[in-house]
Amino acid sequence: MNILMIGNGFDLEHGLPTKYTDFLKFIKDFNQAYYSPHNTTALQEFENIYFSAAFRSGICPSDHETLINALRKLIYGNLWINYFIKVHDEHLFLKENWIDFESEISSVVQAMDRLIKYYADYRLTGVEDTALYHLCMETLTKFVDKESLKIDKIKSNIKPMIFDLNRLICALEIYIAYYINHMNIQYYNPDIFYNAFDKIISFNYSYTYWRLYTTIHNGANYHFVHGYTRSDLRFLENLEKSPNILENYMPGNNMVLGIDEFLSDDRKDKETAFLPFKKYYQRIYKNTTNNYKNWLKEIDTNPEFHKRNTLYIFGHSLDVTDGDILRDLINHKGINTVIYYKNKKQLEQQITNLVKVLGSDTVIEKVYGNDSCITFQQQGKRQIKVEGEVLLQSTILELNAMPAPGKELDKAVLNFIKEKIEEKNLKYFSSQHMVISLYDSLQKLGLGEKYFNKLLPIACKLPVNSTFDYEQWAYTHFDNSFKCDKDTMHFIDCVNEHNSNIVISDQSKDLKNLKYDHISNQRICLDKTPYSQLVKEILSNLDGYYCGSYDKYWNYLVKISCGPAKKIAREAIGELINNTDDDCDIIQYNHLLRLMDEYEYKNGN
Repeated sequence: MNILMIGNGFDLEHGLPTKYTDFLKFIKDFNQAYYSPHNTTALQEFENIYFSAAFRSGICPSDHETLINALRKLIYGNLWINYFIKVHDEHLFLKENWIDFESEISSVVQAMDRLIKYYADYRLTGVEDTALYHLCMETLTKFVDKESLKIDKIKSNIKPMIFDLNRLICALEIYIAYYINHMNIQYYNPDIFYNAFDKIISFNYSYTYWRLYTTIHNGANYHFVHGYTRSDLRFLENLEKSPNILENYMPGNNMVLGIDEFLSDDRKDKETAFLPFKKYYQRIYKNTTNNYKNWLKEIDTNPEFHKRNTLYIFGHSLDVTDGDILRDLINHKGINTVIYYKNKKQLEQQITNLVKVLGSDTVIEKVYGNDSCITFQQQGKRQIKVEGEVLLQSTILELNAMPAPGKELDKAVLNFIKEKIEEKNLKYFSSQHMVISLYDSLQKLGLGEKYFNKLLPIACKLPVNSTFDYEQWAYTHFDNSFKCDKDTMHFIDCVNEHNSNIVISDQSKDLKNLKYDHISNQRICLDKTPYSQLVKEILSNLDGYYCGSYDKYWNYLVKISCGPAKKIAREAIGELINNTDDDCDIIQYNHLLRLMDEYEYKNGN
């Protein structure tokens, strides 16, 4: 079983603006547009930047005002959003463009908890701790007004904190669902593109992997650890009718945005005031499921998975906040782990975080021990997406995974391929190489004869790139031989033969053009017989009709007729007209005479 684990670095690798700073820019742009003196125009520009693709797809509320009003209601006076903007502005002042929402939420919650506990202890003992008090106030006065932090009012902040966290999550869902999930993805990564994954575990809210690398979505093969955005956001209309976000929003939302446990063992099960901020609580409350644990059971019980299983980690920092899931997967018996890193800086961060998650001794043993099972690998450079190529590759990967449990998924993939063949959608098939790969996968399933005559004409209509070698589709067979299947070899031979004929034809045309160009520029005089033969040969390139794209052939005829054949051209053309009964030939010869008249007039002959 191949399991792919992806973090936010996966979306960033594909050129998507999914950093928290990108979301804050979205918020700032909205506020600037909404409160602009030219409100209507500014909001229209805002919509064009962020929501135009979503509006075109038709899944947004029909009334654009619903979306704008919902955003206003979620953003206005939001404690967390206002706090994040203040912290981010401080970072920008220091020329550091970053912010970590989880870390900042944790700082505020812990500061609030410490101050509440300090007040409780102060009531009992009367002992002051000015250092602790000022440390807490330094953080909290950026979050709420100082008056609300007094000893008799401080606990009243908890409910608005929870309320505004939910408003923040709702605004973030709109940003991901309406903007990120509808952006045109311009890149793909070859490490993902050319690999086949059985299961996907995502720490992202977006559908990037679904959109780019698969054609058929099977929910059982996915686990969104932190939840995902809803495709139907009709709840926004309910939001307009009622201010109760917890009632109208939370039941359908399963996005997790929270913090780790920070209380000591003797406090964490007794003090629950800040429980809604904690990730484990949100996962349970929002039912994000634990699909990955079922996959581990499948590895343990299914004999097919006893030999080799690989966990691929891409775009994930290995932060300790996700340590429970990382430990479950990396430490599981029979799983090897490949960790992709973008550059040395990220590698350093990943190693440091992995030591925090597993411990230094375990990391050393798993990387360098006798039975090493962790490999760090630099990820390949992302490539610009060619329309259709990535989608076809994902189809091929799904073919390679057949037969799937049950027939429904297999039928869906095969029907998808049949539709594309019937459409003769060359953009989808993209290149001869991809068509050969598709045929190779189909013939491995015993469908080669059925699809040979359907795919070969498509391959022949695509641009000729090169002669293909069998080795490109060779693989290791059960007898350890490394070779390409015979049916695929035959398909490759037919494509190569077609390409060879095209190349020969093109070369022949090039040689003819060189000959015509040479004759038109020579100074010797042509006789009638070779001239007449040359006229017929050049006109044969026009396939019996005049086409503007073949102007070069008429230019050759005119330059030859008014140059080396000037003395005999008109007489020879007259004889050609008299000796043919083909009306089309007569039209072409007379057209040549008119072109000669025009050429001689312009050149003063």
